[in-house]
Amino acid sequence: MNIISKIRNLLKPKYRLVYRKESNGDFDTYILINPSWAKGRPPHFSNDYYRAKGIFNKGFKAVCLNRQDRNGNNAVRSFNYDGIQSVQKLTFLESLA
Repeated sequence: MNIISKIRNLLKPKYRLVYRKESNGDFDTYILINPSWAKGRPPHFSNDYYRAKGIFNKGFKAVCLNRQDRNGNNAVRSFNYDGIQSVQKLTFLESLA
């Protein structure tokens, strides 16, 4: 990664999300960049199960800094609106930590 992309990543807004998993009820904290609701894109998603029930706005997607995919890159994760406990925009100094 070159220096320009590292500086660009430092300046991107970051969010701390506390989320309750639907499967087991555990709480996790995620650091997000580029959430769909903050970039002017359609802020919702749905899957075939919920679309069959007529629900088209079930949650949003974002890149998680503290979750890696198989290649070691930051993974994209979907978040259900029902599981969100809190969202906080991090300050510049908090995002450096």
